[in-house]
Amino acid sequence: MKEFKIRPGGFDDLQKIAMKRVRIITASLPIVVLVIASTASGTPIWEDTTVLLVIALCVLSGTVISFFIAKKGIELHRSILESYTLTFEGSLITREQDRTPPIALYEGDITSIAKTSKGAYVIKGKEGRDMILVPNVIDNVAELEQELLRIAPIERYKSSTDRVRAIALIVLLPSAMIGLYFSDEAVIVVPAAITLMSVMAWLLFAMNKHKRNIDETARKRMWILYLIYPSFLFLSVVKVVKAVPYLSEKFPVIANMKQR
Repeated sequence: MKEFKIRPGGFDDLQKIAMKRVRIITASLPIVVLVIASTASGTPIWEDTTVLLVIALCVLSGTVISFFIAKKGIELHRSILESYTLTFEGSLITREQDRTPPIALYEGDITSIAKTSKGAYVIKGKEGRDMILVPNVIDNVAELEQELLRIAPIERYKSSTDRVRAIALIVLLPSAMIGLYFSDEAVIVVPAAITLMSVMAWLLFAMNKHKRNIDETARKRMWILYLIYPSFLFLSVVKVVKAVPYLSEKFPVIANMKQR
């Protein structure tokens, strides 16, 4: 039996990278919000001090709340990551981790092994939900790679999909929400509604598909997404009906609903 764990200091290395990304996003968020809100409303948002103040307060409060949530979650994720264990025993590969269901794959059921540009490994089984993620801070990497090569060739992981997902979450989702709220023009409302619903539906699907790699706390909070999705769906339908004249005539009850 061979066992692989996270190398000493591995979590701290990941934390430094994550915090650098958080600082970049936090610094650019106010500019993005102002530009999108101004474009959606049709008038320079900075000319309306009231709206500008509200946006500034929202960004500031969101940043502060996110900081405290992140600070609280760091220690939780530290304990989860540092409990990571990958075991090779006979023809069975098992991934165990605190607050996360164990995943076991037989070597014969493994369809592909890929390595990301960052040095992490993705081991896929026959079913979409059968996936073992090996972080790039695993100890004894050379020995691990030899074990994986014994099972199957290691392919190059295509990271373009991950980049699209990151853009969808960081850029498209907030942009669609702001456009949907601030604008009444069909040319903005319709694409914003379609984008918002598509991204949220994909998010729900992805979380359900890969929930075995999601910790217990995150899984318990998934009900929030199921609650939010119908709310945004209702808002999208109302805004689209109001923005499109043909739909306003067909559905006068919805079109006459009090807006905002």
